[in-house]
Amino acid sequence: MAEAPGTVRFLPDGVDVPFVPGESLLSHALRAGVPLLSPCGGESRCGKCRVVVTGETRGGDDPGTLTRAEIAAGIRLACRCFPSPGDVSVTILPGSRPARLAAYLEGKDLAGDEPFLPLCRAASGGTPLGVALDLGTSTLAATLVDLSDGAVMSRATEDNPQMAYGEDLISRVVFAEETTGGFELLRGRLLSGVDGIVRRLLETSPVTGDVTDVVAAGNTVISHFLYGISPSPIRRPPYHPVRKEYPAVTGETLGTGPATANAMWRIFPSLG
Repeated sequence: MAEAPGTVRFLPDGVDVPFVPGESLLSHALRAGVPLLSPCGGESRCGKCRVVVTGETRGGDDPGTLTRAEIAAGIRLACRCFPSPGDVSVTILPGSRPARLAAYLEGKDLAGDEPFLPLCRAASGGTPLGVALDLGTSTLAATLVDLSDGAVMSRATEDNPQMAYGEDLISRVVFAEETTGGFELLRGRLLSGVDGIVRRLLETSPVTGDVTDVVAAGNTVISHFLYGISPSPIRRPPYHPVRKEYPAVTGETLGTGPATANAMWRIFPSLG
């Protein structure tokens, strides 16, 4: 689709994205990678994607989620507001941004004497490192471990980038199924988030080395996205996943970033 002249600027991020006819402000934000809440997946049910717009727009009719005072103040729902050709400025309200993880609670170590070193592949240089990933619906958590002695080198958490396409899993499955290129987009966002959090682990680690092994755990939908399998069957009777076990593969096979491309990935089995 040819782009019409104009730019949509998102504040306070200061991010500009080219205007595309027929795209809502929410779609422009997603394309620009700007965090904007949309738990309902842009179906105008939640009223969370509230913005203040300066410039010519069309649409913006309220489905009953905004007060008269908010409408009078120029607040609109990004999913129902479409920019017109020209420059448009969009201010994302504080309550329309994804919440950040406020605390990290460290639990007790699990008891066990099972060997872990046989799973460790030799590093090409430096310390052999392993990454443990908890891929949650809303949050990604990761730990970097020195595989030579099991010591924790660093920890990090990030919002799951898929949150912008639906707060609940079913909304994401619907988006992936009914939007052209939706599955590839959501999977790409997940892989991008994983790559980003691994890079943070390496940047804050007191030692340098190669990530040789990754262990990831997530719910069935997230695991399907990670492994490159459509989760569509999960939302229809008999609600069975495509698969429950995921054979170990390299990061390169999964399509991960360079930090874990040479690592062996092991994904926990799914239930149900």
